Amino acid sequence: VELPGLCVESTDSRMKERQLITSSGRFVGGGGIAGVGDAGNLKSQDELRAAGVQYHVVGVIGCQSGGKSSLLNALFDTKFPVLDTSINGRQRTTCGIWTAHLLQIPNCILPQSRASQNALVVLDIEGTDSRERGEGARYFESCTTLFALAVCDVILLNIWFNDLGRYQASSFELLEVVFAEAKRLRDSESGIFSSRDGKAELLIVVRDAEQDADTQEVRNVVLSDLEQIWRRTEAVNPMSSLFNLRVVLLPHKIYLPDQFVTAVSALGNSMLHGQAKAVSQLSKQIESDAELKTVVEASVGAMPLVSGIFDQKKSRKYVPLDGFEVMAASTWEAIQIQLGGEAGSDRASRLDLPKFAVMAAQFQCGQYANHALDQARRNLDLMKEEMFDHWDSPLPNYRKRCSELCSAALQVYDNCVKGYTSSESEAQLQADGVESLRETANRKRQQLLTQLESALLDLRELYVSSCRYCSQSMFDGEFGSVLGGSDQFDRVSRRIRDKAHKDFEASLKQAKLPDVLLRGIEASSVDTSAGELAEFDEYMTEQIEERQRTGAALLPVGADGRPISAESIALSGQPKKAPWWRSVLIRGLILAFNYWQATRSQSDARRQQQRFEKDHPIAPFF
Repeated sequence: VELPGLCVESTDSRMKERQLITSSGRFVGGGGIAGVGDAGNLKSQDELRAAGVQYHVVGVIGCQSGGKSSLLNALFDTKFPVLDTSINGRQRTTCGIWTAHLLQIPNCILPQSRASQNALVVLDIEGTDSRERGEGARYFESCTTLFALAVCDVILLNIWFNDLGRYQASSFELLEVVFAEAKRLRDSESGIFSSRDGKAELLIVVRDAEQDADTQEVRNVVLSDLEQIWRRTEAVNPMSSLFNLRVVLLPHKIYLPDQFVTAVSALGNSMLHGQAKAVSQLSKQIESDAELKTVVEASVGAMPLVSGIFDQKKSRKYVPLDGFEVMAASTWEAIQIQLGGEAGSDRASRLDLPKFAVMAAQFQCGQYANHALDQARRNLDLMKEEMFDHWDSPLPNYRKRCSELCSAALQVYDNCVKGYTSSESEAQLQADGVESLRETANRKRQQLLTQLESALLDLRELYVSSCRYCSQSMFDGEFGSVLGGSDQFDRVSRRIRDKAHKDFEASLKQAKLPDVLLRGIEASSVDTSAGELAEFDEYMTEQIEERQRTGAALLPVGADGRPISAESIALSGQPKKAPWWRSVLIRGLILAFNYWQATRSQSDARRQQQRFEKDHPIAPFF
């Protein structure tokens, strides 16, 4: 049972700090590809894609009202909601899991050092042991803790100094869940802890440490408690095989604010560049202040860390930053099923991050392909409108424009999926024996090529119809005045036919698919230009033969039953006198018939165009 509280729920998915998972366990997201077509999100999407796999994930866990959000805000200059006891008292503030994307850690946080160029995903996780959760606390706390273990490179365990030695108040009960699930995941070889480079950083942050506390003694107590919890899991390997452990102490934020700020700055520097560099960055401040020097040394940890956590080249990332939330959604769903006690469920096999990474790549690359295809289709629609507006003349530079359109779409897609074709992500997944992100991206690219080919074939059909109409109109216009029984009929009709043939043939050469499609598709559609040209030639031959038969039928017939022409009279040498009006009548009839035949062809062409426009309306295009 969850009691009502005054916790903050996110209402704006575009804010830097926003809710990722609600208090009821619903995954909200909002930093994925869903808004890729929104002009307002294009810049942020480009920034996420530019980060690639060069990012880390840090999350904080611990009891409620322990100052987890305040710690993140001080470390990373985030603006997560924090508890205001003067207004609401001590109660739950963070509901579910909140997140913030930092494309680089700004200099204002670590003023004495350079900023890290790696992006950072910060997770503020709801506190444990809250009265608002009631009886359902154990399940939700286990889900959020396992989620942090699965996706975070660095887990900050926030505990109070006065709670050391207490099992539940110090959140060590929560660590038992973490260790048990970590062992199970390692035994299942699910990829989260499949190699030494895959170890998670577990940073125990002891808050409000007393000034006279022995730093080394506190660390020994904490590590001793952790070893006891680890032994309960009956693990064969030591705890260090799965976690890099560090214990740091921070002074009181309210009573020692200056020391707290210095200690947090030192902790941030150590996470970026290692302890030695962190201390050296603050050497001038602590040179003459022994107490402050002790605070700084306590805040950076005693264990050797030459390079910073966020400077390490290898991380436990499977997908680029723009696909992180898609993979996180699958991970969260699997965790809920796994810890929900579903009958017959295999707890070890469900949390498969490499598989979730491939699923995220399929979704993201598919969305990028759709985005590129939508841009291409908008340009295709413009070309269609231009064709209908100028139906009586072929579209100029058709093949060049189609080629540029396809190249632009592929360029958009390739730019978007650069992070999925990087060698880092490919090596990570190949080591886990699953399909690499590069293979997934290439497969989606092939699907994009197929869709572009289909769209261009539809446009080609329209373009060929327009070219056929233009060439046929030219043939009908010139051939309409040719007399079927004239002496020059064969020569004139052949010249007109050859001219129309060459005109249509030149148009069909422009109708070929772009080379980029022919190279990218193994079995492209068969070129139909030869058949279309033969069909047009057949039409012209039929018109010529019909005109020739009709013209011959209207000529005068001799005694032998054959038509009398000027050529036959010249060969016989015996011209026959005929009434003067007969030749005039024959000529008139031939001209009338030719005119009727030409207008009929033009009427047929207009009706064909009208039928085509009815079947293919100009607008709207969806």
